Amino acid sequence: MRATITNTGLKKNRENILIAFDAIKNITGFTEALNIFTVSNQVKMYIPKPEVIKLAKAGMLDWTINDLAVNILHGSPSQGLRVVYTPIGKYAINYGNLMNIIIVTMLFIPSYFLLVVLLFLGLYYILKQYNQIAVSIHDGGITIAEDSVERFISVDEIQSVDSGLFTIIVKTTDNRIIKLPKQCQYLLEFLLAPDIIKSTS
Repeated sequence: MRATITNTGLKKNRENILIAFDAIKNITGFTEALNIFTVSNQVKMYIPKPEVIKLAKAGMLDWTINDLAVNILHGSPSQGLRVVYTPIGKYAINYGNLMNIIIVTMLFIPSYFLLVVLLFLGLYYILKQYNQIAVSIHDGGITIAEDSVERFISVDEIQSVDSGLFTIIVKTTDNRIIKLPKQCQYLLEFLLAPDIIKSTS
């Protein structure tokens, strides 16, 4: 069921049902298909990515994201927004995009179906492991850990954010180009909404 985020809670579209933020224990799921756990029950909702990140403004400040799986909890306002990603290859392919590539390829080369599937699945798993990078959002910016080197970039230092073929491309005010894994769910949406990062940190 498709839903939107209001000032007071999650509202199911086409139904007059509102789940108040203070009734939510935690939210889990994959990308946009989320399970909302309340004190009394569980509800499945489909929430677009730009909407999901608005949960941070409602006090859902503690995010853990493992590849496609997300777990969102209420956090301490004094701590602020904290989004932690498990390390993933900088050039990892999004699983949904991978399936689209396989389907399109199969239309043109149907006789090599199994070979194409194995080739792209192999590439998918290799790129997830190659050149791994760990990203987290906190304190009004992002921390990037790569090759045992950790650096922090405030959102105030970010000049532009673009979605590349394999990576999220961040340009800073001092003209540095930083490539972040596109496979990090919601990262692009958070970076395109710096006010959410700043106001919740």
